[in-house]
Amino acid sequence: MIYPNLGKVMRERGLTQKAIAEKLSVRENTVSDWFSGRHQMTIETAFDMRDRLFEGMNIEYLFTKSH
Repeated sequence: MIYPNLGKVMRERGLTQKAIAEKLSVRENTVSDWFSGRHQMTIETAFDMRDRLFEGMNIEYLFTKSH
């Protein structure tokens, strides 16, 4: 997971990559590729994910990459 804060919030809320994929109407492999860094999600996708699953959370906090 290249987004440690997102991973933390997902664990706290019991969210899986499968649940995120279903909510965003994408394949689970697509979400896995985003979270592993194999593919980059668009800024629109990041905001859509935040709005649908993490309402009110700071986008920069959720999607800060680990180094």
